Amino acid sequence: MINRAMVLGALWATILGVTILPVRAEPLEIRSTNFIFVGDVREDDALKLVKDLEIYRATVLALAGLNSRTEVRPVRIYGVGSGKEISKFTNMSNIGGVYTLRDDYPVFVMVSDGGFDDEDFSRHVALHEYAHHIIGSYTEEYFPHWFNEGFAEYIAAFKVEGDLVSIGMPTSRFGNILQNKNWMDIDTVLNAITRYPDFGGANRVRFMRGNMFYGISWIAVHYIQNTPELSSRLGDYIGLINQGVEPTEAFEKGFGITQDEFADLLRDYWRANRFASVQFRYTEEIFKDTIEVRRLDRQDFDLIMLGGKRIFYPHGDDGKKARRTIARNLDDLEERHGPAPVIARARMALALSAKDHGDAVARGEAAIAAFPGSPDAHLTAGDAYYHRYADTEDPDPVDLEKARYHLGEVVKADPTNPTATGHYISTFTFDRSQPDALALGAVDFLASYRRNPVFWQTHLELGEVLLLAGEPERACSHIAKVAQWVRRDAERAAEEAANRDEPDEEAKDTFSSETSIDRLNRLLETPGFECPTEP
Repeated sequence: MINRAMVLGALWATILGVTILPVRAEPLEIRSTNFIFVGDVREDDALKLVKDLEIYRATVLALAGLNSRTEVRPVRIYGVGSGKEISKFTNMSNIGGVYTLRDDYPVFVMVSDGGFDDEDFSRHVALHEYAHHIIGSYTEEYFPHWFNEGFAEYIAAFKVEGDLVSIGMPTSRFGNILQNKNWMDIDTVLNAITRYPDFGGANRVRFMRGNMFYGISWIAVHYIQNTPELSSRLGDYIGLINQGVEPTEAFEKGFGITQDEFADLLRDYWRANRFASVQFRYTEEIFKDTIEVRRLDRQDFDLIMLGGKRIFYPHGDDGKKARRTIARNLDDLEERHGPAPVIARARMALALSAKDHGDAVARGEAAIAAFPGSPDAHLTAGDAYYHRYADTEDPDPVDLEKARYHLGEVVKADPTNPTATGHYISTFTFDRSQPDALALGAVDFLASYRRNPVFWQTHLELGEVLLLAGEPERACSHIAKVAQWVRRDAERAAEEAANRDEPDEEAKDTFSSETSIDRLNRLLETPGFECPTEP
């Protein structure tokens, strides 16, 4: 349950007493309780970043009224030298940083040239995205897109000087766009609940409208957080949204003002140019764990960085040239350092990105032969068989059997691996077979790891597995949790498609021709299954 105010009140937690293990600076791995940083940077810079991230994490949890707990999967941070190098690392252009949950761990990639000072854009992007991770992983209630983005922008303006922490400082990022007299209509912003507004138009127009949405969302949250009459009613608004009340009614009942009145207040707030920031000192010790610094040799460094690069291998025809370069780089890496499970997995991932399932399976089998008993090798093989089965129109049941075996070996060794647990439970929905105890344990993990209804595809999957296991009450708890969001998103998708005079473009469930709304309806039509889904 959200802290009703979710406000900046008594923020007493502290992060002090950090013990630093002295080692020389070289390519480094820095480990704290919740973060693992790897990069070729100055030791002082890396240490400050990791400590700041621990403080930031505690701050977001406190602001959201959430209990702190250790990350189930520590966040991996890859420090990459420059903007050009981050583009090579991620195969994306024009980015300052990236955060993703698409792997065995949450992952940041950040530009490390010049350190990680408080004004660094890469650091800002990382903090913004990590705020989303905390809201998605630690809360039970759904947060509208506009508030989620505005809160992430607000809290990412974060500065640490000694034991003094400042948050909510005004950002120059939105200065030019908010100087524009023609702000985006407030209804468009506040009605962005499950989807972003349609930014439409040419690239420049889309960029400007996107910035306008983020800018208004930021100033809206800034104003709410610094206006006690509104911040004290934030929980009412979020509660109404989660009860299924329509956006405008929820806003006006929750906050006690109309959306038009709110828009006028925001313009006045912007023109007044008096943005309060909040400062506090950490006065009690809640972070006592040692920050460990490990100097890496070139082999360890290259292989650890490869684990991050693999996540971003390009798909489709546009990625052919990049994939050829990646293949040559993998050959060079193996020639320098010899075979390794992480290289084998990278080769398999590269084959999957090219949709060459035969090569992917061959790479998986080669990994098992080269590294028998290795959980990494089992994950490589299991992933390959899983995707060949899931992506093929007429799949071979033997592929499913092998995927389940290899993925099961990973889950036994690492029961909190999101890739292995997610794929493993899916194998039972593919053939409608009875889930085993290992699968039910994986359900328990994923239910906690992706607890927020924003992960509605995960909750539909969990519901289906539990139905197969003969646990309809538990199944209903997951399905009912996300039903209204699946329906709202489908309605919004249909509206957008109608406005574009195009077919409905609702996203399909992963590896399926079935949309989320189709899956929801199918599960609710299961014979003998009764599950009230009205909020």
